[in-house]
Amino acid sequence: MEKLIKDLTIKWNGNFYQIKNLEIDNTIGDLKDKLYHLTNVLQDRQKLLGLKTKSGEPISDLTIINDLDLKLNTKIIMMGSSEEQISYINKKPENSIEVLNDLHKDFPSY
Repeated sequence: MEKLIKDLTIKWNGNFYQIKNLEIDNTIGDLKDKLYHLTNVLQDRQKLLGLKTKSGEPISDLTIINDLDLKLNTKIIMMGSSEEQISYINKKPENSIEVLNDLHKDFPSY
């Protein structure tokens, strides 16, 4: 019996990633670790779409690859943001204007 999965392709952010050296006894967590090294998206931020088990059980990071219902040339979509994307979004813009708060506590209410 063959121990390696072939032709596992992940699509993320408009790019395709070939997953190499993934064994049938690896877990989804192992797959996410390989994806982290390719995309810099932390495992906890990864959402893999298009995966289902042969038995219909929910997928978790402990799910064994051999338990997945994978077809030849399966393409899986990954959702998640890389650390660079999150850092860029959280960065305070340069030359941002200060907003003056003119609503004071003692402002009369009507």
